[in-house]
Amino acid sequence: MNLTLNNFMAYILAITMVIQSYSKVFFASDTIFQNIFFYALVFFSILIVSISKFRLIDIFLIITSLIIYLAFGNGFALKLFLVSLAVRCLDINKLLRCYLLLATIAFITVILFNVGGDNSLIYFKGDGVFRIARETLGFDNPNKPFYYLLPIFCCFVFLYFKRYPISCITAIIIVTYAVYIKTLTTTGLFSNALLVLMLLIYYFLPNKTNRILGNPLLITCAIIVLYFASFFIAFTYHSDSNVNFFLSHRPEYWYEIIRTTNIYLLIFGQALDLQLVPLDNSYIHSVIYMGAFFCIIMIFCYWLGLTRAKLRGVNISIISILCIYVFFYSFGETLLVEPTLNITFIIIFNYIRDHNKYESIDLQP
Repeated sequence: MNLTLNNFMAYILAITMVIQSYSKVFFASDTIFQNIFFYALVFFSILIVSISKFRLIDIFLIITSLIIYLAFGNGFALKLFLVSLAVRCLDINKLLRCYLLLATIAFITVILFNVGGDNSLIYFKGDGVFRIARETLGFDNPNKPFYYLLPIFCCFVFLYFKRYPISCITAIIIVTYAVYIKTLTTTGLFSNALLVLMLLIYYFLPNKTNRILGNPLLITCAIIVLYFASFFIAFTYHSDSNVNFFLSHRPEYWYEIIRTTNIYLLIFGQALDLQLVPLDNSYIHSVIYMGAFFCIIMIFCYWLGLTRAKLRGVNISIISILCIYVFFYSFGETLLVEPTLNITFIIIFNYIRDHNKYESIDLQP
């Protein structure tokens, strides 16, 4: 693929990714348009992959995810690996710059024009005299602003932190504070506080941080622990009133979904049931809908991508920080297997490529 075509494809894919992710906001009540943009993203990803060099393992991922999609309706794996393979064929820095710009514009547009807001719904936090109204900032619920800020912050830090560390940290703190005082979303607040803390530690103690975060096994263990922790809480504390109160009754709902799901669906996934209450946990959500088989492949890709990047002399500390940020946030939201929102996976997947292509990937674009 020549340079001009590569750049054009990178920009078009970034546009398609942003439109597909925000279709759930702009067309919240119209699943037809959501499906149109989903298939547009899949089709364009297939087009990019088909005119690029690919290997047997790429064909295996595409064919396997396609077969399981046709058999069980599990579109998560197909979308995750197709988009990641397409991004791997392009200049990721150009794609992420375009994504960052468009996602920021879309985010501001939603807030300014109250695109997904429903004025008839009022959300509250607390009880009695401590009951406080929560704003949605134009999204369909108060949790969504932080949900859509996550990929923006990931792109921002990945592209610009090494050059402008203090500016990045300051911007994250200001935006987080502004969004939290309106939405009162604790998951987003704690996750962004963790991100800021890790970035500050890395800024002041780079050598010590590199020794810890430079280990690909750490990230692999982190995601595995969170998978086991989610299922452990669901099975052990689903009837515990205190834990359910603290976690907004999620454990009892997680347990019920797991208990009523057939074992072969837990292995290969199933179609997303839009009528069910969101699981608000990426780890249980990914096993239920994407299947344990593809979850294991996804975890392996995180390990392999980080390992190959490190072998090529890449400082993976910033990528590791972003991974931990996404993993922590994913415990309370369902975006881990969304390639249009989980930017860390497409970054990691970009390092799983031919030996002579690594030089085009740089943390200082």
